[in-house]
Amino acid sequence: MRTKPLTAALGVVLTALTSLSVSACSVSVHRDADPVVRAENLGPMVSDALAKVGGRHPDNVACLQDLPAIVGSTTRCVLTDGGTRLGVTVSAASVHDGDRVGIDVQVDQRPM
Repeated sequence: MRTKPLTAALGVVLTALTSLSVSACSVSVHRDADPVVRAENLGPMVSDALAKVGGRHPDNVACLQDLPAIVGSTTRCVLTDGGTRLGVTVSAASVHDGDRVGIDVQVDQRPM
């Protein structure tokens, strides 16, 4: 059975919205000098958040930079699915007890 690319499912949502914003669960923070969500942990969390909207995980979400554990901080990731690449902005929406970060995810409307 061939599944429809997630980007097709997101495309339906994106035609109704100017941007897709998904609130994801909190992620654990890595503590160095400044607390951050590591890029390698952030990609899977973004993928999980998008699966809640699109019904399945994209092929890949790669984040190249850590997300500072400061409300309002942002980083960029790349969603790849079915040969289509879309930029994704990930924001720290909340920080709980200094070690858990709630994230918001916005998917660009146009492919890269």
